[in-house]
Amino acid sequence: VAAKKIEVPLWGYVAAGEPIQEEAAGETVLVPRALIDDDEVVLKARGESMVEWGIHDGSYVIVKRAHIAATGQLVIAWFNDGITVKQWWYKQGRRRLIAGNAESPSYDVTDADVCEIRAVVTGIWKPTDDVLGSKRAPVTRRPKK
Repeated sequence: VAAKKIEVPLWGYVAAGEPIQEEAAGETVLVPRALIDDDEVVLKARGESMVEWGIHDGSYVIVKRAHIAATGQLVIAWFNDGITVKQWWYKQGRRRLIAGNAESPSYDVTDADVCEIRAVVTGIWKPTDDVLGSKRAPVTRRPKK
């Protein structure tokens, strides 16, 4: 039985790597209805810095707009000159954007940096997945080793 899909606007692209400039996509994508709520939007990942979280180049990242996040959540963040998807950590005044790939940079956020959380990740979907192969992202977890 095929999963019911809905057509939703593609909010834009997000770097799974070095931050990139925001750009609107101007297109739509068919997403399994079970993976997206009415208040969520879809971004398309570019890069491989979050592969340990299942986000690969071309994956769709389902997000809920937010300006705050809990430690450990995957976030869409504006960092200095661009937009990126990373894991957010905040502990004892220290802020970090952590990559999910040992070969990709993580960032210590200092007072000199511009860092703004734009959304939290609620799901990850690849066009080749059936709905059972897709997943809603957990609120917090550590990357797979």
